[in-house]
Amino acid sequence: MKRVLLFLIAATLGAGAQQPQPPAANATNTSEHTQMPSYSDVNCAGFLRQTPLSRTNFVAAGIYAPHTTRYAEGDTLFIEGGGLQEGAVLSLVRELRDPNQNEAFKGQHRAVRVAGQPYADLGRAKVVGMRGNVAIAHVDFACAAIVPGDLAVAYEDRTMPTLPATVSLDRFPADATGTMGQIILAKDFDSVLGTGHKVYLNLGSDKVHVGDTFRIVKSYSPSELQEVDRLSYKATTDEDTQRKSMKISKKELNNLPRRTVGEGVVLAATPGSSTAMITVALEDVLVGDRVEVIPATSASVK
Repeated sequence: MKRVLLFLIAATLGAGAQQPQPPAANATNTSEHTQMPSYSDVNCAGFLRQTPLSRTNFVAAGIYAPHTTRYAEGDTLFIEGGGLQEGAVLSLVRELRDPNQNEAFKGQHRAVRVAGQPYADLGRAKVVGMRGNVAIAHVDFACAAIVPGDLAVAYEDRTMPTLPATVSLDRFPADATGTMGQIILAKDFDSVLGTGHKVYLNLGSDKVHVGDTFRIVKSYSPSELQEVDRLSYKATTDEDTQRKSMKISKKELNNLPRRTVGEGVVLAATPGSSTAMITVALEDVLVGDRVEVIPATSASVK
């Protein structure tokens, strides 16, 4: 009996020693998998440009016009405008207008005007023949439907950024040490974003380069929240049984630490703006959220 009792005590102590330990109180980092940019991510991301692209060359029609008006990979296009020659490789792009009348954040429309004209990447075509000023082109890569009026400009190779498979995100980063910017627009004029979405930052090629990473941060300051989010501060927080209720002041809200909601990578940069992709999203990312470029020496990689 004594031997059995001693065995049970030892087993109990051993089981207790194997219980998982709670995380350290100062463990604020989280390890997350990174979504790698693909060829399509880089070449179909779109961009903003302060100097408008030439409208000289444009898609006039396709081989089966007028019965078809939307063209895709493998189709034959007729491009008018002149100045082209057989063998030329062209980028097919669309000059965009934002159909949204309401701003995603106060001052958005002005911020976009300063950053440049938005363009969509539609694909790539190669001129296979000339008939006067009309170029016959074959679409060898398409991002979206191409329609008459879309522009054809000289093709330029884009760099593929490389990223680690896993990153360690500081959920509550200290005071900003990197270059600060803002998400001023998103591809397809989306406003609620997540992993894989393409965004446009008000950081130009003088501040960021292809492959630079950045964290997306939110603060608790009412002045930095969007209007709909500020409404939550008008709700009551006290309980009926609470002897003395408390309402946190704006000053105290400003003292709360920032929180990281995601991370991204720069895909391309032009004067006045840059195109980026969200590689990790811990919660909803919104157009208007702040970004902070992560210095290369402080990037935490696993």
